[in-house]
Amino acid sequence: MSLLTVFLLLVIVMCTLFTVLFNSVTIKLGRLESSQKEFEAQQKRHFDLNHQAEVAEAELADVEKSIASAKETYDAAMAAYNESISRFPGMFIAGIFGFEPINSVEKDDF
Repeated sequence: MSLLTVFLLLVIVMCTLFTVLFNSVTIKLGRLESSQKEFEAQQKRHFDLNHQAEVAEAELADVEKSIASAKETYDAAMAAYNESISRFPGMFIAGIFGFEPINSVEKDDF
């Protein structure tokens, strides 16, 4: 075997190894890009879920404030009603029509 033949065989082996290595790196790079896209998608879903939870918590706080406000209004109206049917002349009208005192609404009543 001549030196040129050995050199050419060495070049062929090197090219083959380079091709195998390049293909391996390309495959791993593709997997890495796929994993990165999946991670970004999961991160977006996580952000969306956190945002939805924050919105739900804000809406819940608004509903609780509305309920508290409505309960205060109801309690004030209830107190005024109860007072009006316990004083003159409301007590006579209440007695004639069967009006009775009402109680406050509690959370467990719902």
